[in-house]
Amino acid sequence: MVFSMFSKQASPILADFGSASVKLLQVSSGEKPTATAAAELMLPDDLRGQTIERKFEYFAKELPKVISENGFKGKRVVVSPMSGQMLVQHMQIGSGESPVDAIRAQLAAQLNIDTSGVVIRSEPMHDTPNAGGKSEHIAFAIARDDVMRYVDLFKRMRMQVVAVHNEVQAMLHAFDHINRRNGDENVSTLYVDLGWGSTKVAIGHGTRLVFAKCIAIGGRHFDQTVAQMFKCDLTAARMRRMSEDLLPLRQAPAQTQQKQSSSEGGLAILSAGMAQAQADARLESVHAEVALEDDRRDISAEPKALGQSVPTTGSQPQASGDYGELLESLADELSMCVRYHTACFPGRAIDRVVFLGGEARQIGLCQFLAESLHTAAKSGDPLSRLLGPTPPAGLPDSGLSHPSWAVVCGLASAPLDL
Repeated sequence: MVFSMFSKQASPILADFGSASVKLLQVSSGEKPTATAAAELMLPDDLRGQTIERKFEYFAKELPKVISENGFKGKRVVVSPMSGQMLVQHMQIGSGESPVDAIRAQLAAQLNIDTSGVVIRSEPMHDTPNAGGKSEHIAFAIARDDVMRYVDLFKRMRMQVVAVHNEVQAMLHAFDHINRRNGDENVSTLYVDLGWGSTKVAIGHGTRLVFAKCIAIGGRHFDQTVAQMFKCDLTAARMRRMSEDLLPLRQAPAQTQQKQSSSEGGLAILSAGMAQAQADARLESVHAEVALEDDRRDISAEPKALGQSVPTTGSQPQASGDYGELLESLADELSMCVRYHTACFPGRAIDRVVFLGGEARQIGLCQFLAESLHTAAKSGDPLSRLLGPTPPAGLPDSGLSHPSWAVVCGLASAPLDL
């Protein structure tokens, strides 16, 4: 969204309701927005598995205090609901059909429910229908009652919800500023939001969303594995997991590395190097096409929002130990997403991977997935461009990267739609 520099109305408060916390952000107006207020309300572990009613009771009690104590101004709010409340699915729409009506009918048939109380939005994958006269749309559906929960929650706080956006599209909006120029639509980016409850996947051609999926694997599944291993609760399991950071995946024993190098390691490194060179060549060709534009960014350095590169070894990762099954399942799911994109857009490879979400703080996890995809990867930090010399006091660990703040950052660029 773009706010008038002469407007006296405060910019909206941005609220991302995640499975583990609620992130709140407010940014200044203008061409170079800056975060003016930020806060994070963590969900206690004993509430994360509770009903939605219990969670909203907690929000109603705690959010007013968080907002008042952290310098937020104004009464307007932009909301991203919990991913568990939002259905994300690709659907085929016949020629001449209304996308919303067609999606509603398909959902009614698939789920055997009354969809009159469901809010539906859709995003077309292609500009034109396929040879069969059908077009594929990415459908987003949420129960109207769930939307009203957020409206009523903030109404009780004497605030007004002015927009509701799903996490997937908000995630893409967080990178609009690096994908807005001519030629950026030729860059294919795989965004992977590694959350505590699930993993959200999006593929963008520049700013355009062309693929979306929610994978039912998240940090909580790793926590449950650790809890079973060490006979501890989920809180202790998460602390242990985050401190260890899947270290066995990041640093194999020297003897094993040497063995790989002497056998199949050379071929694996060559393959990874070729894949990296091809990705670099595609990105360089795009940069060359737009290098003469006056407003083009400095391509000598990657934008801050893309964060740091994920270190890789160039070898095929081995998922062993207690995390093995989960890691392989998640890697397989991401590979299927890439294959589906390739089938829909022949000749277009994924140029880069950007890991986001709270679990992206685990470099070992990101490394394993990046090596499984054979693609250069970054641990994104879209919040970094919004932080001025003095970050908001309510921002946790202001000196560190914040990949989990991508969705709430994207809400700052999303349109007001209510």
